[in-house]
Amino acid sequence: MAVVRVLGVEVRYGSFKVLDDVSLDVGEGEVVAVLGPNGSGKTTLLKTIDGILRPVKGSVYIDSKSVSRLSRVDIAKLVGFVPQHVNLVRGVRVVDFVLTGRKPYIDFIPTSKDLEVVLRYLRYVDAEYLVDRDVTELSSGEFQRVLIARALAAEPRILLLDEPTSNLDIRYQVAILNLIKKLSRERGVTIITSLHDLTQAYRYAEKVIFLSRGRIYAMGGVDDVMREDVIEAVYGVKTKVLRDLRAVIPIT
Repeated sequence: MAVVRVLGVEVRYGSFKVLDDVSLDVGEGEVVAVLGPNGSGKTTLLKTIDGILRPVKGSVYIDSKSVSRLSRVDIAKLVGFVPQHVNLVRGVRVVDFVLTGRKPYIDFIPTSKDLEVVLRYLRYVDAEYLVDRDVTELSSGEFQRVLIARALAAEPRILLLDEPTSNLDIRYQVAILNLIKKLSRERGVTIITSLHDLTQAYRYAEKVIFLSRGRIYAMGGVDDVMREDVIEAVYGVKTKVLRDLRAVIPIT
């Protein structure tokens, strides 16, 4: 049974159609990579699944519940969203920043249980040592892990990540991708992440969705869909898919 179901979704920014007749199903615990060039609709798709954007046509369902009929609090308990950009304020400690992820459960002030959950997920992402650091003083890799801990603090079933490896060096890219797989395998969290690196998608995702100009060009199991003809049609470049290495390289 699909945990996330998108049916015939159309999203517009004014008169510009950003997503056009998009439909997809994602099962529990799956890791799905959303691929495509800049402007293809990757971020828009994630925001639509999270209910931040409302489609002009079609519907999004989480656990068979229409997102349009759920409150923001209810959505936040089901879906964690890790954006690509976050505005930070100096003087905010990591522990307090991650506590904001518990907002759906906090009536007035955080309880000891809320703090316990926050520390548990900081440990889980190997960031407990940052608990008293200022969020503006973290490296990009440290902050990415803290962002994921904040999203997990609501203990959602679904995690949406918008290009989580961008602007990270290779060490932190691998660390974040390994964490994504760990969340799927150990906790059964359903992961939908946009990525630019096709090799990363090939190695870490189970299913891939290629977007082109707001429409799904190809979708399916990574071994079935990660093909040279699909990549050339979507990106306009020739590549070589090295199946033994699970890698994609451009042909110059």
